Amino acid sequence: INLLSTKVDISQIELWLNTNASIIPKENLWNLIKKFKRVHIDMSIDAVGKYHEYIRYGSKWEDILSFIDLHFFLLLLCLINK
Repeated sequence: INLLSTKVDISQIELWLNTNASIIPKENLWNLIKKFKRVHIDMSIDAVGKYHEYIRYGSKWEDILSFIDLHFFLLLLCLINK
């Protein structure tokens, strides 16, 4: 995404991201993502609660919920800023 932003006007590009929501991107990446014309984030979640933690060993369900909360907060922020 960093390289793309140096080559083209990303405010004219729709960005599609796929994630399993196990890692929350750092603030500098979110700041760059907000500059795209439109952002679509698809989350693949295998299960919920302890079942998710079993299937995705090492992942914590609370982290997934934090990612989802952050995603919706940023979505609202992007809508307000457009």
